[in-house]
Amino acid sequence: MATIEIKVPQLSESVSEGTLLQWKKKVGDSVTRDEILVEIETDKVVLEVPAPSSGTLATLVRNDGDTVLAEELIGTIDSTGKAAAAAPAVAAAPPKAAAPAAAAAPAAAAPAAARPSLPATSPAQQSGTPADFDVIVIGSGPGGYIAAIRAAQLGKSVACIEEWKNPLGKLKLGGTCLNVGCIPSKALLASSEEYENALHHLSDHGVGVENVTLDLTKMIGRKEAIVEKITGGVEFLFRKNKITWLKGHGKFVGKGEGNIRIEVSGEGDTKTYTAKNAIIATGSKARHLPGVPVDNKIVSDNEGALSFDSAPKKLAVIGAGVIGLELGSVWRRLGAEVTLLEALPAFLGVTDDALAKEAAKQFKKQGLIIHLSVKIGEVKTTDHGVSIAYTDKDGAAQTLEADRLIVSIGRVPNTDNLALDAIGLKVDERGFIPVDEHCATSVPNVYAIGDVVRGPMLAHKAEDEGVMVAEIIDGQKPHIDYNCIPWVIYTEPEIAWVGKTEQQLKAEGRAIKTGQFPMMANGRAMGIGKTDGFIKMIADATTDELLGIHIISANASDLIAEAVVAMEFKASSEDIGMISHPHPSLSEVMREAALAVQKRALNI
Repeated sequence: MATIEIKVPQLSESVSEGTLLQWKKKVGDSVTRDEILVEIETDKVVLEVPAPSSGTLATLVRNDGDTVLAEELIGTIDSTGKAAAAAPAVAAAPPKAAAPAAAAAPAAAAPAAARPSLPATSPAQQSGTPADFDVIVIGSGPGGYIAAIRAAQLGKSVACIEEWKNPLGKLKLGGTCLNVGCIPSKALLASSEEYENALHHLSDHGVGVENVTLDLTKMIGRKEAIVEKITGGVEFLFRKNKITWLKGHGKFVGKGEGNIRIEVSGEGDTKTYTAKNAIIATGSKARHLPGVPVDNKIVSDNEGALSFDSAPKKLAVIGAGVIGLELGSVWRRLGAEVTLLEALPAFLGVTDDALAKEAAKQFKKQGLIIHLSVKIGEVKTTDHGVSIAYTDKDGAAQTLEADRLIVSIGRVPNTDNLALDAIGLKVDERGFIPVDEHCATSVPNVYAIGDVVRGPMLAHKAEDEGVMVAEIIDGQKPHIDYNCIPWVIYTEPEIAWVGKTEQQLKAEGRAIKTGQFPMMANGRAMGIGKTDGFIKMIADATTDELLGIHIISANASDLIAEAVVAMEFKASSEDIGMISHPHPSLSEVMREAALAVQKRALNI
């Protein structure tokens, strides 16, 4: 009898055990590979455990209702198809002490719910044997893992290549966004805002708080726990959707017999896999200043700036864009004197002028120091600080001394070391992969999405492109209206917008009408003590079609969703003005701004 073990899948690091809910087969039943045998419930999710091989269920080592640990043996399969005649219905459970430790090292192979690792491509495969996978996705950030899940939902066999390792050297899914980008930065923004509220704003509510202290280690730990939970969630989704995680670095080898060959190196070996379709979703990395090494101690990029061991007294930030403002806001709230040096002459030039002016006013009031039209000169570092030489907007030489420096001057696509030339693909002068409106490259069946292609480097834009490409591979005809993709800056107040700015529309010669309503006239904003900002709407002067909605306020990241829906369905300002909004709520300001376009706002 050839015995194949059935084990509990590797759980995320924050989950060590679960409850075996129900066996779906009994000893002696025939099973097929990937057929669901049992469900295991943890405090976060319910995991489905598939059969690792076809054959006959030979033994059950654990009963329904038992507590089981990651990697624990719970049953066996006779892969020859013949169960042992004397096999008991349920084998006696071994004592708990004999169970594998919850901290056992994860196997290098793919998760249990995914297909096992495949052998290196053989000559037979290269000569026309069906591909190993219908779709291989390179990269597991928001674009990559969403593309993989959608393709799997559509019945495709899918693998996703990822080599990301956390500071402990453990492989993780989720890419930059989940590990050192969107998710951890928003966690720190929330924590730092709570700290500032306790210091300065709770007294407004009649809440007296004395001796407020900052436990930065705990705050960073909370951020890391959130990252662990959400990246573990992606691992679960891969198991649930039977997506194979190929752990390592992926690069192209070539094309042949209609298939794409991709080499995966890592975890001690190198293998080549074939796919009918490939999706490049390798994201981006921080752009660094030439000649200024980033050690993530004195000089940091976005990654290092999320894990300072103490709040600096003086913090310099080069770049006053989205990331610079968010990270600068975090450390200002935690006690740093923050100075941002921006090369461009206009502050937040991509936003509507009204938003930019209001944002500049709010940030100045908060204590952020922002210098525009700056030219950076020599940057000198020591073990204890950094000195930045620059010329100001008037051309005068200046020097900024700081304890730490964050370099936030944009991001560059991760398109190097993919061996794109092996399949005849080239990048443009900025390193981006040229694609059409459906994210198809010049090479048939090869697509690219997210930060490696044109358009804004936004996680939700990458997600939309991932879904679109998966559906195109399935033969569907989806599309994306890039004008309806929202932008958000998670400062306080938040800044969000969708569509075009007033200055863009005027430059196009478009006849428009606008409406604006302040948060200070909203009862809910007063109640929560967040009255800064406004909502501005822009509509076509003749048709009243909404052309842009711009928000600076508390919860702007949530309020903008209504604006996106309106623009996607070609709504008019009158449409929004006619819709009932709950009272009291911040969303009422959306309605009032729409009514203001018609010169009939009700509460001002």
